[in-house]
Amino acid sequence: MKQAVAIAFLICSLCYSNPVFGAHSQQEEVTISVQSSPSASYVTSVTIQSRPFVKGIADARQSDGKGVGTWAADVTLTLKRGDHTLSWIVDEDGTLLDLEKQKRLHPSPPVQRKLQVIADQLRIKHYGDLTAWPEVDTVLPKKARFQIIDLETGLTFRVQRRAGDQHADVQPLTREDTKTFKKIYNGKWSWNRRAVLVKTDDRVIAASMNGMPHGRGSLRNGFPGHFCVHFYGSTTHRSQHVDLLHHLMIYKAAGRLDDYFRQLSPFDLIDVFIATFNLHDRHTLNMTLAEFGRSHNRVVDTLDGIVSITRHAPFAQGHVSAQFAADIPVTVRLYRPGGDERAVFRFLVTRDVLEQRWEISDVQRDQ
Repeated sequence: MKQAVAIAFLICSLCYSNPVFGAHSQQEEVTISVQSSPSASYVTSVTIQSRPFVKGIADARQSDGKGVGTWAADVTLTLKRGDHTLSWIVDEDGTLLDLEKQKRLHPSPPVQRKLQVIADQLRIKHYGDLTAWPEVDTVLPKKARFQIIDLETGLTFRVQRRAGDQHADVQPLTREDTKTFKKIYNGKWSWNRRAVLVKTDDRVIAASMNGMPHGRGSLRNGFPGHFCVHFYGSTTHRSQHVDLLHHLMIYKAAGRLDDYFRQLSPFDLIDVFIATFNLHDRHTLNMTLAEFGRSHNRVVDTLDGIVSITRHAPFAQGHVSAQFAADIPVTVRLYRPGGDERAVFRFLVTRDVLEQRWEISDVQRDQ
């Protein structure tokens, strides 16, 4: 509620700064939106119809945007003036970035500050809190009921926690909730992880779920078992380790993918690359790649015709001895429509400085 009031107050101040606001409300406007990926249907946005604010965007100074920005950027600004519409990514400093043209716009300092405030407030409203499992375990005790919101589709359904010691084993409450759950997974049960928001009466918590019924279920809901919901620090039933992809999705649900990628070793980064390729999640796949994902087309060409990939052998740990670059051979099994085959790919993983996260610069198949 506090965040919504803050956004409303800021927008009102922008509108009242324009004495002829009403006369131009249909011709000039700026919409600022937050979504976890470009294809996400779940969007949090606000539209501002203030001529000084619009002019501050339209008159922004332009500079070269090469080598800056991030694929994790999730805030966009759309400028509409008459029949013309332009869009940019809002960077964390309030500047605007065009990834395709590699250009950066610099609005005036007051407009940049307003953009930062609005973007921060929208992100707070859009995402969940990164809350550790021990706290979640008390907030959502067994038999607790809550809502789950899928971060990509925005579809919402109700569940009850039934069991689970290091994560929550939950079941949809009703048959309608089961239908919504299955719709999120395109009508098929799946082990794929998805970023979700867990909503209680007064909290929204970042989480990850899978879409596969397993084990026992006790509700008359048309759901053959239960499914797992992981939170920050949750572990799996058998391994007692944090699941890499659940962890990725939890950070996505918290709006903190940049933080997640900064933690990854070169080996973990390659595993995320393989997993997101198999999920057909091009947005997150791009985030594993260097230079705004401009190596993306080259990598996709290397993997043309492949349906999925599995890592077939452990990593050879000795291949990361340098601080800034590593050429890592990975034995994989490739699955195509006509069959599968064993292959070795070489991943070139690089970073420019020690404080920077690792990125995949190239992928080549050994002949």
